[in-house]
Amino acid sequence: EKPYDSPDDMRRFMFFAKAAYELARRLEVDIVHANDWHTGLLPVYCKVYGCPGDPGTVITLHNLAFQGTGDWNDFIYSSLPWEHFNPAGAEF
Repeated sequence: EKPYDSPDDMRRFMFFAKAAYELARRLEVDIVHANDWHTGLLPVYCKVYGCPGDPGTVITLHNLAFQGTGDWNDFIYSSLPWEHFNPAGAEF
């Protein structure tokens, strides 16, 4: 059984990444560390919308078997401009 198999996982973790971005923005952190696909959009939010102090970003991937792929219709929940929906951006 897959640990991340809920049909709304993509939307849940987009919401979580947006909340983490808001926290990083308000705290004016030095480094933003995204952990696996669950927070993978966090560095994207920092780049697209900016973070005070321009913190460095790091992403740690633990298991490529769980990539957090989703339906392209979920992209709207990311709040990112559609221009980022591509292989060089945040492809789903």
